[in-house]
Amino acid sequence: MGIVLKAFDRSLRRIVAIKLLAPHLAGNGQARQRFVREGRAAAAISHEHVVTIHAVEESPPFLMMQYLHGETLEERIHRNGSLDVREAVRIALQIAQGLAAAHAQGVVHRDI
Repeated sequence: MGIVLKAFDRSLRRIVAIKLLAPHLAGNGQARQRFVREGRAAAAISHEHVVTIHAVEESPPFLMMQYLHGETLEERIHRNGSLDVREAVRIALQIAQGLAAAHAQGVVHRDI
């Protein structure tokens, strides 16, 4: 639904992630409304395994989020090969805890 960019927030003087509505959806009013609504719902979640939303803007629609430095799970697997069972379980548990925090706020992640 969007693209994520690394940016610098000049007012707070920190690196952030900016999620923009995908260009092919920018002209779709329903997609814009859903993007903002989902951003606001995500901003209500406070958990160590859920990225923090700093701001939700309607025009143009974007989310300013906590920037997490590191590599994706896909990059890690390509670099090191398959995860051992213990590491896979640790990561799965963190994902489940983050999803549980979202569910407690009535948010269902659409991509899981």
